[in-house]
Amino acid sequence: MRMYSLARWRAATCYSAIGTDAVLVVEDLKNQATAPLNTNYAPPAYHGPASSWSRDNLGDIFGVTLDDSGNIYVTATTAYTTDVYPTTTNSAMNIYKVASGSGAITLFKTLPQSPATAPGAGLGNITYDCAHKNFYVSNIDDGLIYRLDLSSNTLSTWDHGVNLSTAQPPSAAIPDVPTTPFTPLGRRVWGLQAHNGRLYYAVWWEDAGRPNPAHANEVWSIALSSSGSFVPGTDQLEISMPVDVFLDGTVSNYSNPVSDISFGPTGTMLLAERTMADDTTPNAHEARALEYMLSGSSWVPTTNMFSIGVPGVSLGFPPLNVGASSAGGTDYDFGAGGRAWVTGDALQLSPNSIYGLQGLPASGGSIVNSILIDLNGDIVNQNKTQIGDVEIPCPSCQINGTVVTPANAGAPYTYQFTVTNNSNLAASNIIILPVSGVTSITPQTLLLSPPLQPGQTSQTFTLTLNGAQPGVQACFNIALVSADGTTCCSQQLCVPIPSCFEVLSQVVTCLPNGQVQLTVTLKNLEAYTLYYSAVVPSAPSKTATPSFFTLNPTVPPFGTTTITTVISPVVTAKLSFILSRSTRPIWRSVVPGTYLSPRFASA
Repeated sequence: MRMYSLARWRAATCYSAIGTDAVLVVEDLKNQATAPLNTNYAPPAYHGPASSWSRDNLGDIFGVTLDDSGNIYVTATTAYTTDVYPTTTNSAMNIYKVASGSGAITLFKTLPQSPATAPGAGLGNITYDCAHKNFYVSNIDDGLIYRLDLSSNTLSTWDHGVNLSTAQPPSAAIPDVPTTPFTPLGRRVWGLQAHNGRLYYAVWWEDAGRPNPAHANEVWSIALSSSGSFVPGTDQLEISMPVDVFLDGTVSNYSNPVSDISFGPTGTMLLAERTMADDTTPNAHEARALEYMLSGSSWVPTTNMFSIGVPGVSLGFPPLNVGASSAGGTDYDFGAGGRAWVTGDALQLSPNSIYGLQGLPASGGSIVNSILIDLNGDIVNQNKTQIGDVEIPCPSCQINGTVVTPANAGAPYTYQFTVTNNSNLAASNIIILPVSGVTSITPQTLLLSPPLQPGQTSQTFTLTLNGAQPGVQACFNIALVSADGTTCCSQQLCVPIPSCFEVLSQVVTCLPNGQVQLTVTLKNLEAYTLYYSAVVPSAPSKTATPSFFTLNPTVPPFGTTTITTVISPVVTAKLSFILSRSTRPIWRSVVPGTYLSPRFASA
């Protein structure tokens, strides 16, 4: 049993000055529809078994993501005022995994750093691509984006700075400087998110302490292959971030870096900035949440306004013209009535001090129509610059299916299934990507016409599992995708391919004196001709008569045979059926729901 419902919960990170205090929290928002607005909402919160998601055990963390099994992944950071890491590693380059079932913490991956002096420059953010089952992690030390699999293996990397000379538009390459902990601005990546076959990532060019008149902060994208790998030569500039505008109309000469990116149910992009004075010093009230939409081939601002925190809060100069207290984390909720969530400072200053999560209507808004959650439950003291990132699970699909054995030897296995759309988007396509146990799957794209609406179940589809072998699991990803390419829901399936033989039918006839006559028809799934069969009751007190059969005719590959035996005495019986080709026994239970162990070797 999971400790939280995957449907409506949030994982968020924060800073703590006390080692035993939590730096990761799960907020249960299944009752958010009745949550009060513009006041502190305190839903059930979880901080790990025995409150173990602490600074002592995780160190300072910012980035957070979730896989489609509910496991949480967090990244070490240098983005808070004073950063500390577990004494066991003293590393700012770690990714930690928090298990869905137990909440246990394990070290998932340590990314490279140069120079090797601990603790390192830290990591930017991490995202899990539900469609490709890959992680993408930005490394503040070397500027690379790392692509990882679910086993923490590094599959590939992308170097934005080195590839600028062939990008669109092209510019001079910016190499890493291995002798310094922090990679140069202009090649430094922070926020990132996959969407519609591309990885979008934010490039940090400037901040509040280092305005750059020649370069604004940017959002780029690069195409991803069917496996999720980077496609060289497809990197392109998508957005140059606008400078800040103050209430008196004054235009600033900088913006702050984008530390998180999220894509909504309609394909909009929400960007969350974090106020930074330099590489490691955060500040507040100069970071926005800005929404963009795709118009043709260009991303343009939407008319939705996302005002974060108390309007008019400033650092001694004219405040921004909207609430600009983003702490740098954001995610859309794809569920029914889902909101846009942003982490923030000064969400309320009176009567309570609320620092944490702000849930705005999907169409934008302010604290007036938002759900406000203080992340550490302390509504007396301010936690300025101590709030991190937020993440919501991938929407789920409900898939029901079965493997169908081929009628003829050499023909491939097939998988027949239906899928239920549990998101709040209409799905226009089903995308299937093979993972293991198959050489390919056909088709890989299924058109849903009419589109599959939220809550609806599809017709039955058939996939061909090319190269699937008896006794080996076939694993593949199934994703529902909307018309604009947004992933509605995604799930990885691992289905067992039947081995040895299949029970086509069984007939049980009750006989006098506590006996049962059992007639079964079996299909040979092996690539060998079968010569013998045996029936072995699991209890020594029971007998099968006859218990050994010479198959005549013999059973060729994918052929069938029918045998009849009498079991006595019988109240319930557990049986093992064994078929043999003289040197290679094969066996399988023919009584549904029973446990069997082989008790017979080939003659």
